[in-house]
Amino acid sequence: APDCGEDAFIQFAKKHKKIVTKPDTGSCGIDIRVFIYTDDKQAQEYFSQLSEPTVCEEYICQHEKLTNMSPFSVNTVRIVSFRENDNIEIISATLKTGGQVGVIMDNMQQNGVGAQVDVNTGTIFTYGFDYDNNLYKNHPLSGVQFLGFDIPNWDKAIELVKTAHMQLPQCQLLGWDIAITQIGADI
Repeated sequence: APDCGEDAFIQFAKKHKKIVTKPDTGSCGIDIRVFIYTDDKQAQEYFSQLSEPTVCEEYICQHEKLTNMSPFSVNTVRIVSFRENDNIEIISATLKTGGQVGVIMDNMQQNGVGAQVDVNTGTIFTYGFDYDNNLYKNHPLSGVQFLGFDIPNWDKAIELVKTAHMQLPQCQLLGWDIAITQIGADI
């Protein structure tokens, strides 16, 4: 948006009911917003405020284990993959979660809290940490313990990353933000 046109935006919002809008050229989660469709007039007003190129996405419904850890944001796993010829190796993974009430971004620069994930098992093996290097045994919002927390659908997330990386032979090293859903994983 706004290049898609008002009608296309309204139909997209109406279809999905809850969408995420974010600046096409932004970073660190700045100016990401959630829009909940109630009627065409409200969607039209929201659309009229989108002056910069904006990406509009369906809101991701994450796995309930991750919602229980940090309920305000879609918590993602940053998985880093390395490609050598036809072999994809997963070299690191970090769970990123929102760290404040009402903050919808899981970015570390937006007061998020992260923790390292064992790439073979999908189990967190560190305490949580924030951008200022504060350590957390338990998540500051929910009290859920970091150490030993198993990321649901881990095998599906790894499979998704490897499949996607195979489609980009020109890229040797990539970082993927993966949302874990009830049934699998989403880039």
